[in-house]
Amino acid sequence: MKTHAFTLLFLFASTQFSPAHASTRESRVFFNGPSLSAQLDEILASPFVDACDQKTKSLAREITAAIDIRGTEIAALASKQPISSKFAVIPFGDLSLREYTGTRSSDHGWMIEKYVESWQNLYVDYQKVKDLPVNLNWVALNSDVRSILVDDQERVFWPSNLALKHDSGELIETLLKIANQCVADTECSRPLISAELNSKIQEIPKYRDLFSDLASASNPKDTLSQIINNLENDLTSYALLANAYRNGVSAQKQDGITLLSLPIDGSNLSGVQRSIIKTYFEKVWTSPAARVILNWVSQDNTPEAFKIILENQPGERAYVNGKKKEIHLFPMMRIRSIAHELGHVLGIPDHYYLLWNANQCSYQYEVNLWDLMSDSTYGEVTADEWKMLLTHYAPTLANSNSF
Repeated sequence: MKTHAFTLLFLFASTQFSPAHASTRESRVFFNGPSLSAQLDEILASPFVDACDQKTKSLAREITAAIDIRGTEIAALASKQPISSKFAVIPFGDLSLREYTGTRSSDHGWMIEKYVESWQNLYVDYQKVKDLPVNLNWVALNSDVRSILVDDQERVFWPSNLALKHDSGELIETLLKIANQCVADTECSRPLISAELNSKIQEIPKYRDLFSDLASASNPKDTLSQIINNLENDLTSYALLANAYRNGVSAQKQDGITLLSLPIDGSNLSGVQRSIIKTYFEKVWTSPAARVILNWVSQDNTPEAFKIILENQPGERAYVNGKKKEIHLFPMMRIRSIAHELGHVLGIPDHYYLLWNANQCSYQYEVNLWDLMSDSTYGEVTADEWKMLLTHYAPTLANSNSF
């Protein structure tokens, strides 16, 4: 889950996607922990780092080393006090969560965030605090750097497409259709691409490189199969992932409302913590026509259930590990982010999109502030997300036009 810290700076340099990387990059769980320097060293050891990584690595090493030295003090302060007065603290056992209490934006719909995230900008923030004792600005820097490192890991170890936007799904489906038709046609070696479609391909470096390789390939069918695999992978950003997760969700109709029951193992939580999560989650995941209810179970008895894991390192991003069926939560995270992460367990992917500027070694996000799965500050479950869920889990029970 993407989160904004104080000044909110996220990512660091990301490589241009090379088609040759697709089959050799490792899909893996993010490495996280108290040592930021160790995370950075792991990233820089990758064979897929690029010129931006080389350009900024000395800055990154200086910043991560400084935060590591102050790690204990930063963690202690971060666990007690939110970095912005726009958030209220919610006691959560030995941990604390935070909830946004500020003004909601009047901007509805999709937008490119004004923030430009880069290691260069982080270094500017670091220069402002490096001679000061640990304060909330150090806490913010810690959070921003941890976010940047997560994105670096995704870039380096996953074949991520860092040019997709919220409306790229239609382009992907069109390219898939054309590519599959060509594969099925024994007389087709390369699909015919219109000038209009080619202009859209050129806007996405990954697709530009793939189709450029296709034009010069000695065995175009093999290259076309690689293109199809990449397109299918990218399309998962726009589709429900519930089949892959096998999460044990059940559906029923009650008093005219479709109820989805989501089993979750909360055995690592206290009774108070379970009550806080259940109450907040069910408030967010409620509409006039449908609700999602948390059903506390044990993985021993319900192996398809996901288990909540409480971590102790402030500043990390909450995440879901689908392979291990785990939901990892961190101190002082937004309580609404829990509703977001459980949305992933239901099968809904992130609906924010990271845009990479290779010339500036910087990033911006395309987000919808009013969509929970895009931004968990105050986002809500959208009508499209409800339709996505109910079409999958309760096709015979729900009226999908009620949202």
